[in-house]
Amino acid sequence: AVMKIAEADEAGGVGYASDAGRLEALGCTCVVFGPGDISVAHKPNEWMPIDEFVRAPKLMHALIDHMS
Repeated sequence: AVMKIAEADEAGGVGYASDAGRLEALGCTCVVFGPGDISVAHKPNEWMPIDEFVRAPKLMHALIDHMS
C-alpha cells in the first residue's frame, strides 16, 4: 500500500536504526517511510526539499484513508 501511494517502483533496506526492528520483534509489521534524505538527517543543518515536505502529509493522509 505504501509503495502504491508513494508511486515507488521498488522497496529496499536501510543502513540505520529505527524502532521498526523492536516493533517487528513484538509482531508488528513495520515500514520505515518518510521525507528527506538520511545522509542529512539528524545533523545541525538538517534539511529536506520543500516538495517532499509538502508531499509527505498528503501521502500519510492517503495511507491512513487506505488503511481505514
